[in-house]
Amino acid sequence: MQIPLDYYRILGVPLQAEGDLINQAYEDRILQLPRSEYSASAIASRQNLIKLAHGVLQDEEKRQQYDDEIFPSNAAAVINGDGDMDMSIDDAVSLSETSIPNPTIEVDGDLLLGALMMLQELGEYELLLNIAQSFLEGKESLTEISSDTNELQSWWQDLILTVISAYLDLAKEKWHQREYENASLYLLTADAILEQQNVFSHIRQEIDHDLQKVRPYEIIELVSKSDSQLVDRQKAIALLQQMLNSREGIEGQKEDQSGLNTEDFLRFLQEVRTYLTPLEQEELFKQEAERPSMAATYLTVNALIVRGFIERKPELLIQAQNILNHINQYQDVYLEQSICSLLLGNIRKAELLLNQSYETEKVKYIKELSQGSPDLVPGLIFYTENWFKKELFPQFKNLERESLSVQEYFNDTRVQKALEKIAPPETPSLDEDDPLSLLQEDYSSPLEQSEEISPEV
Repeated sequence: MQIPLDYYRILGVPLQAEGDLINQAYEDRILQLPRSEYSASAIASRQNLIKLAHGVLQDEEKRQQYDDEIFPSNAAAVINGDGDMDMSIDDAVSLSETSIPNPTIEVDGDLLLGALMMLQELGEYELLLNIAQSFLEGKESLTEISSDTNELQSWWQDLILTVISAYLDLAKEKWHQREYENASLYLLTADAILEQQNVFSHIRQEIDHDLQKVRPYEIIELVSKSDSQLVDRQKAIALLQQMLNSREGIEGQKEDQSGLNTEDFLRFLQEVRTYLTPLEQEELFKQEAERPSMAATYLTVNALIVRGFIERKPELLIQAQNILNHINQYQDVYLEQSICSLLLGNIRKAELLLNQSYETEKVKYIKELSQGSPDLVPGLIFYTENWFKKELFPQFKNLERESLSVQEYFNDTRVQKALEKIAPPETPSLDEDDPLSLLQEDYSSPLEQSEEISPEV
């Protein structure tokens, strides 16, 4: 079989290499051992190939004959130092510094595996995989390799190991190039081959370890693409769910083999969230909340509030409010409850909830903004818009252009119709005493009035 190699590349020496360099390169190559899983016959095949290359290049007569066979006549002249003086210097340098164009060597069954191993060592992964594919698919007969069943089985396992090594090296290459999805795909391909062949279970464990390591990077790559497709986003969310399952939730302490400690994982999760839509976050964290998880429950509430506000769906705010009623047994979420009540048009309830909050500084600030008003609506509107702007919207994908105006929210006919439907029976129709009417007064947003006010909320 013809293999795209030459003796110079096998030893790793330039075309002009002299005897001492060739001998040193030969010794270095012999001492470089492949993976320990290779059989003795595979190692012997590799060594015999190296010896063959050395035997030709260290013998002047054999080397000259070899050069004459595979070099163009003018290239051989340049290498031997007696080139045609009509050749340009650039051509001479180019010919002397580059490897031989498309060289091949003929190898029999004994040297074939060694040649494939050498392609892998030289980084010729695609060439190796193309040649090996013909054997893996049964297109290439194995009868020339050996007639002994045991020898053939050993040769086959060595071939699989060489192919797997190529895939693993390709994965490392893509990892270093920050192409994490491609790195993952190469690892998964290698794992699938090993599973199919039912060999080298310990290498499968190594692959699984690498897959867990690359997973956070792959997730960020998939969701952060400017042109990310739905399939990419679904894949990323599925991978994130796998991480959460391994850790047993956001608050879980189990190891997911990603190498991220609890603090690093929370930072990673925060970064991922900025690339997810409100709906994606709602679906993800609603499922996580069932573990149960207080953190996931609160993140679900945030997604529902944002969706309810930007999509003009008060019914989602009711869902958020119901969840907050449950959370309030464990932590102070009166401010969030107050905001939901505000956006549902229930001013009196919003004020009642606000006054129960233990976040005294924020409550005080809201009251200061409402001075001169018969209620806390001005301050609460400002706080709500500021909360959306600084805390909620930055946690979701593509909300930069969404309106922050509570006034615009209430002016929307979809909101008005929805609030009319969900209003309790005893609530009178809209008039000057109705809470919703108060919100429909011409309250201009404090954010629009002054950008100088930017409290920490």
